[in-house]
Amino acid sequence: MESISTRPYFIRNPISQILGLTRIVVVKRIPGTSLKKEAADIKNFVEGVLGLELKNLVPFDKPPVFSKRFLFSRYEVYQVVSKKGNAMSQELRFVALGDKNWYVFALLLTPSDNENFYAWAVNTKDFDMIVKDFR
Repeated sequence: MESISTRPYFIRNPISQILGLTRIVVVKRIPGTSLKKEAADIKNFVEGVLGLELKNLVPFDKPPVFSKRFLFSRYEVYQVVSKKGNAMSQELRFVALGDKNWYVFALLLTPSDNENFYAWAVNTKDFDMIVKDFR
């Protein structure tokens, strides 16, 4: 009798491109934290763990409206490329939000709209709906 594996797996296209990755980080503001330090940690994750290089800041349509709870918000879109140099172009969306007690960061890595329009459209719409609902 054959067993059925229940282990999760990733669906990749034939050239091993990630079709979407979302990461959300929430940090309690204490004396040892700062927006600059936490943003540097996010950049280290992107460059070190994901092996990506930030290329250009990309113009985009207006970002979603965030909850009035947050004292500041930042929404940026970057063109990124793999440091290995053999992957298609991808897009990284970065959101930073903060109030008196918390920093909230969200990242979306998706194929660019030129490489895989369908994946890009679904990913960016879902990401915007998620970050818009942060309370």
